[in-house]
Amino acid sequence: MVIVWILNSLEAEIKESIMYIESAAKLWNDIEKCYGQPNGSKVYQICTTLSSISQGNSYVVSYFSRIKKPLDELAYLITYPDCVCGCKEAFQNLEEDQKLHRFFDRP
Repeated sequence: MVIVWILNSLEAEIKESIMYIESAAKLWNDIEKCYGQPNGSKVYQICTTLSSISQGNSYVVSYFSRIKKPLDELAYLITYPDCVCGCKEAFQNLEEDQKLHRFFDRP
């Protein structure tokens, strides 16, 4: 039943390539392996979109609203591996600093 639910929620082209997997767990893992990774072209597209957004004559609130969605989407797509050395937090802090720089760096 779970397999049918998963298959019915997929695009036909994807469904055809995995419809003979025998368990829901294997099916889900296969989908995650193939499609769960960040898409480099999507990250590039978001970065291009961000670079084209400028404040212009708009208010800061309006400008912030326009860049917030792509920034949030970019943060969702870029993940850092878990570690015990603290570098994950350092990279996340660097990412937050870059968001701030993008916000203030636009004409």
